[in-house]
This record gives sequence, structure tokens and C-alpha cells, in this order.
Amino acid sequence: MRRLPAAAAVLVLAAPAWAPPPAGRPAPPPARPAPPRPAPRPPAGFTRPPAHLPAVIAGLEAARRRDAAEAAEMLRREREALSRVQRAALLNLIAADLVRQQRAEADLARRLAALRALRGDWAAVGPGAGLDPLVELELATAEAAAERAALLRALGFVDGKEYAKAAAELAPLADSRHLPVPVARAVPGLLADLRALAAVTALKPDGALPPSNSPAVPAALRPAVARVEVVRDVAKPFAGFGWPIGYAQETLAAVEKEFGPAAAAQLRVELSAAAFLDGKTDIALALLDGDIDGDRARQILADLRAAVLGEGGATGNVQIGNRLPPEQPTAALAPLVPAARRAAWRSPVPTRGETTAAALEKEARAGLVTAAAAEVERLAGPVAATAAAVRAELDARAGALAPFAGKVQARLGRPVADGDEAEVVAAAAARGLTVDDAVSLLAGPADAPARAARVVGAALAPAAHLAVAGRPPASLKPGEDGGFRAPAEVAARDRGRVREAVRAALAAAADADRAGFEAAVGRAFGSVPPDDLASALFDAARDLAAAHAGTAADLRSLADALDRLDGIAFDDPDDAAAVRKAKVRRDELTQELSAGAGAVRATLRLLAEYGPAAPAARPWLAEQRGSPWAAAAAAVPLVATAPAPVPKGAKPPVGCAITLDPKADPFAEKSLTVRLTNNTPDPIELSSSLPGGVRVFLDVEVQDPAGKRVSTEFYYAAISSPYFEKMNVGTLRPGEPEVVGLVAFASVPSERRERLAAGTYRVRVTFKYDRYTAVSDWAAVEFKGGK
Repeated sequence: MRRLPAAAAVLVLAAPAWAPPPAGRPAPPPARPAPPRPAPRPPAGFTRPPAHLPAVIAGLEAARRRDAAEAAEMLRREREALSRVQRAALLNLIAADLVRQQRAEADLARRLAALRALRGDWAAVGPGAGLDPLVELELATAEAAAERAALLRALGFVDGKEYAKAAAELAPLADSRHLPVPVARAVPGLLADLRALAAVTALKPDGALPPSNSPAVPAALRPAVARVEVVRDVAKPFAGFGWPIGYAQETLAAVEKEFGPAAAAQLRVELSAAAFLDGKTDIALALLDGDIDGDRARQILADLRAAVLGEGGATGNVQIGNRLPPEQPTAALAPLVPAARRAAWRSPVPTRGETTAAALEKEARAGLVTAAAAEVERLAGPVAATAAAVRAELDARAGALAPFAGKVQARLGRPVADGDEAEVVAAAAARGLTVDDAVSLLAGPADAPARAARVVGAALAPAAHLAVAGRPPASLKPGEDGGFRAPAEVAARDRGRVREAVRAALAAAADADRAGFEAAVGRAFGSVPPDDLASALFDAARDLAAAHAGTAADLRSLADALDRLDGIAFDDPDDAAAVRKAKVRRDELTQELSAGAGAVRATLRLLAEYGPAAPAARPWLAEQRGSPWAAAAAAVPLVATAPAPVPKGAKPPVGCAITLDPKADPFAEKSLTVRLTNNTPDPIELSSSLPGGVRVFLDVEVQDPAGKRVSTEFYYAAISSPYFEKMNVGTLRPGEPEVVGLVAFASVPSERRERLAAGTYRVRVTFKYDRYTAVSDWAAVEFKGGK
């Protein structure tokens, strides 16, 4: 694809920006001495005097020649030293270079990270600054190619049953923007199963094992690993008895639970003998106060008698034989040895064989092998099925593209290379471009003059035709299919194309509800499945949030520059005009910032009607605490499908009931009481990065007499300052109601309170946490007005 000329850096120097007064300007007359000026910062958002701008440009150019990724990182550091137009000009150059360099990067995770970081830079600059749409297309196709390559590599590892490698390749795709929506939705579940499979296959049943409560142990295998732990624990005293009697009894109880009373009865006798040999007579006697194995007791008593008499022979119990001293009696045995035998005392010879604990451990490890095999079989089936479904979706995409791709290859006179070139063809087909347009996008260096003459401004416009100005590319071969376009189904399968249609619909119908939004998409693009719309809305919300962050950074820099210049009397009219122009730009950015936040909120409100595009939406939504759209993000349900209906007569997992104090003003403390009940058998631990406790999971909805909502969504989450680290903020214990007192109308914004008319209002509370959702019944409250 096209490489922009290095001379385009000249555009950066020519970009509109505040400039210093020209050299040689006469000083003010002595009669009116001007106060010394601080080194003014240009209102365009620079962090240094503009005299340093050439050095910044030179540094970026030098970094770009060495490594585009290094130049991209430098551009991020120097963003405040450049205007948006200047950043856009440099970003066009760096993006084109980075895409070319990243094609040689074998580590797909690193390649994706670099391309996605640059996409974030692109979004932060925003529209209208001179970003080249053809470079944007190049960047998108490179990211799409890297995602598809990582997916295919992961599927290859699945075929080879190398689950850890498959999970590592798949991990970056949990946040995909280019894979087909059915594939993107399947990735999180497939990734979770692969990680579980990797953990199962990484366990070594015959070797060292992690603790059963370790995250490295899959939940399904924890009971089997815990059985091994019990045996390993009970074997420790045989090397030196240091246990208190209470812990010994608890361990024997665990053995009885896992292996049965017979095993516990045998070990009880052996542990008693071990305690006796270590001089812990009181513990030895206490251990015998329980069920013991009679045959094992007789065997051990015979061994102890032989040890006391010192007549040699062989022991009957392997464990006790291993514990007897080989040369002289222990301190516990010595007083019992007859005086006549002390000089000729000989220890019994230990019997070779397996100890009781070793036999139990072998049994436990065999159970672990069986459990691991069953878990592998349980997980491998869904993994194989998901992998097959993913391949089928990719094949369907390739089949839809085949006619268009074949004609492109015929016009090129060569096959289209897999990877970036294949994604360029797919992007061209999805955007309604012709075969000749696609060929031009793939043109080589020999076609650079023709590429430069093309009208690239329409490269991303729906159904656009890139008309050739001048001679056709030299790579074109004779043929009659240059005007061929792909069928509409290709566009319908392309996430980038759907994303553009959704953005256009959002711009055209900013405040529309779901029906109005879908109608706007239908007019511009046609019918789109709900899952595809949800994915596109999620992508749009993230892009709008990134653009908002870029605008906020520009505004902060500009406002800081103007604050530094505040109070300075500029004698030169050009200086004063530059400051006035900067103030106008500051006001424009302020409006843009407000409009951008509103656009994110509107997009999230629509997304809430669909559910998240994929489980990948969860972390991003959680990160929006403290943002201007925090309430809208918190209102997006974390489960895409509706919860299963509760059978008649059964209780929901969490119950939510409210009570309004009829005598209290709705703006009074505890005028509303919320009662949450955990109807499950297990406690529900509530974790959050917000300090509001249970309140941050409550949405208090207040409707006026006309049925219009007048309250802020998830008010307590919106006003909470984030801790940034998740912590436990409460526990819903089974059967123990959690009672929360609230101000009924606290979530009504202050600017609306004075306009509230007297009448009957309705209030209900929705509790949302993880997979739990509970909604109370409506309750009526009479408001007399006056606030």
C-alpha cells in the first residue's frame, strides 16, 4: 500500500499554530516600559516555546527512520508540543511506516499491541485534523490481518492439543475489533476453556502438586488434589511427631472423610506408635481414644515388644519399622529395655513394602489421574466444537469473498498474498469498491505516481468508487471485470463496515431509542443482526471515549497556556489576536468535550438495550468509574441474554424489596428502605473499586406523574470516587437480609429538584452485581412540592 513521502513533515511546520514574534521587532519606547514577559506558551497547546518545534520534528523524523514504534511512542510524549493538525501529519507518516515494519514482526501479540496503540493515537487526534483515510484503512487492515493470523495459529495449537500455546495466541483476541462477530463472541469462552485445559494438562499427578486452593488448580480438580494433600499431611508426623492432639484428630477426621473409617483406624494406631517413639506418651494415649484397627494394633504391639527386647528379627509394620532406630533404642524405648539385653540390643529389621500413607497417596493420585482425564474429556469436546464453528465462520467469510478476490487476482496477474493483502481485498469488497479500486490499493512501487493521483478522501465512504486520475496502475492486466463489486452479504459480514454504518446512524439520530437507531442503520446500510449492532455500539463507545480523552488533553494544555498568558499586555496586535483566537478555540474545545461526553452516554444507553457486545465489554465498562459517563456504563447489563425465568413458586437468587416511609419527605434521610435477600445456599461476596458499599449496585429509579424518569442512573456509583483497587465491600449471606436506608429522591439531580411538581411519583430499585439482577416492585410516594 501507499507510503507517504518523508517530505510531508514540511506540513507539520506549515500547520496552523501560534508563532513567536518575528526577530528584530523593536522594543517598546522607554517612556512606557513593558513588564518582562515570561516565555509564553503558544495557545495551540504546546508545553514548550515554539522555537523548540523544529527540534521536536527533527527528533521524530530521526526516530521514525530508526523504528516507527519508537517514533509513535515519542509522538505520545510530545503530544502537547504539537497542534492536532501537526500530530495528524506526523501520525500519517508514522502509521504508514509502522504498518510496513510490523508485517515482519513474528510475535503477533506484540504486533497487535503496537497497532492498537497507534489506533488509540488516531482516535485521540479525532476527525477534521487531516488524518489520511487511506492510511487509516491500511492500519485497520494490518490489525485485521494480525488478528486473523493469531486466530489461525491458535486453532493450529488446538489441533495439536497444545492448549497453553493456543490460549497465549488467543488472549489478545478477547478484545478483537475485526474478527467476525460470531467468532469474537466465541473467543472469551474458548479462551477460558483453553486455559482450564492448559491448567489440567500442566498438573503432574505423579509429581509435585500446587496447593488445592491455588488458582493453578482447576475447580473441578480441587477435591482430587485435596485428597492428595490430606495423605501428604498425615504422613508428616512419621518423620518426627510435632502435632498437638487437636490437629492430629482433625487430620484423622479428614482421612476418614476422604478414604473411609478403615484407613483412619489403621493410621490412628500407627500415629499413636509414632508419638510414643518420640516420647509423646500423652498424645499416644489420646490418639487411642477412638476407633482403631485391631489387627494393625496387634501387629504394631508385636513390633514395639520386639524393639524393647532388642532381639532383632523383622518388623511386621512397614511404617513402624522405618521409625525404629537402627543401632540403639530411642529415649522413649531405652527405659523399657531389660538390663540384660541392653548390651546386646539389636533393632528389628524393617520390612520392605508400602506404608499405609503411601498406599493411600497412590490411591489419591490415581483418582486425580482419573479426574484429570475426565476434565480433559469434558473440556476438549466444547473446545473442538467451538474451533469447528470458528473455522466454519471463517470459511463462510472466505466463500463470500471468493468471487471478488478471484477477479482481483485475475486483474493483478498474481495470487493475493494471505495476510495484509487478503484483508485489503476484504475491506475493499465490504466498502463497495470495485475490483480496479482494490487493485489500485495493492499497487506496488511502480504504480506510486498513479497512487498519488487517486482521490483517496472517499476511500472509506460507503459504496465509493476511487476514480483513477491519470494513467491506470501498471500492474493492471487486460480484463473486463474492473468494475465488479462484491455482493451485499460481504458488507453485512464485515465488522468495520457495520461499525461505519452504526457511527453514521449515531450521528444522524443522536438521541434515538433502539427502534429509531435501528431504522437509521437500516436506511443507510440495511438489516443488521442485533449481535452485530451490539458489537459495533461497543466499539463506537470505546472510540468516542478515546476521542474525548484526546479533546480533554488538548483543552487542558490550551487552558494551561492561556492561564500563563493571563494578565500580560501584548503590545503587538498580532500577539493579541493570537490570544483571542486561542480563547475562541478553548471555547470550541469545551463544547466539543461536552458533546463528546454526551455522545458516549447516548451510545452506552443504546448498548444497554442490547447487553454487552461480548464478555470483553466487562473490563472496559468497569474501568469507566469516575468518568463523565460512569452512570451510563454501570447501567449496561453484564449478561447479554435475559435471565432464565424463575419457576412459579421458586425464589429468585436475590430478592429486592423496598419500603417508603409515607410520613417522611422523600428528600429526608432513610425515607426509602431497601431489603436485599440472598436466596442461594452460598454467600455472595460483593467486590468493587468504589467506596459506596452495597449502594453502588443499586439503581434508584424515580418516575414523575407522567411516567418519565427524573433520576440519575446508578447515582451512588456515579458520585463515588474510585479507589482503583477492587476490594470486598460487603457480603450477602444466605437468608440474612441486607437492609439499606436511602434518601428516596437523592438520585434526582439538583437542577431538576426545583422543577418537580407536586403529585404521585413512583420509585423502584434495581440491584445489579455480576450475574445477579433483582428488581423491586414499584412503590408510590406523594410529593407535595417545594424543593
